[in-house]
Amino acid sequence: MDENIRKLDLHEHILTRPGMYIGRNWDAEAIGVLITELCDLAIRPDHANECSNLKVVIVNDNIISIIDDGRGLPVEITRIDQSVELPKIEHIFLWLMPTRTTLSYHEKFGFLSYLSVVLNNVSSQLEIETRFDGIWYRLMCSRGKITEKLHKIDGVISRDKGTQITFTPDPLIFTDFKFDFERLLTGMTELKHEYPKINLSIEDNRTNKTVVVQASA
Repeated sequence: MDENIRKLDLHEHILTRPGMYIGRNWDAEAIGVLITELCDLAIRPDHANECSNLKVVIVNDNIISIIDDGRGLPVEITRIDQSVELPKIEHIFLWLMPTRTTLSYHEKFGFLSYLSVVLNNVSSQLEIETRFDGIWYRLMCSRGKITEKLHKIDGVISRDKGTQITFTPDPLIFTDFKFDFERLLTGMTELKHEYPKINLSIEDNRTNKTVVVQASA
């Protein structure tokens, strides 16, 4: 971790220096950028998620889910830097990961990068469900911390693989915020143009609208 970041509380650093992490101020547009980037991470071949289908669901004005059918996020216990031993998935939502990553990194730690800890720090609630080695797990986070440690999920999950990230932006940062369907659709259309073989869709539960994303002409 960068020495300057060590001197500040990580949560404070992310909130006060958004340009270092998202390239713009924390505003409504930044959330659209962040969601599009997370979708990009899930479907990029060099991030080893082996995803062929991804869906974004606007649950309501303030909650969104990103659902993929990839190989899941790893849950083995490990130690990074001077941290305590934790499941890998907990590390990636607590610690800043490298900004420059390789295929071998993603094969070890999953498709997410440093944006996972950024997402955690700007959320009022963040729920991650992932299937790894045939078992479904859930992790709950909020404002840069883990609020419910990784645990197995009991019961039936409708999907047989993949990861679902459900994100509620922190209203203390994003006041009067509502997810913008058209802004998200634009971002996903750009991704479809770059990755035409990936099936992308976006649903809006507020209007019962579903769009299968097509590449722009």
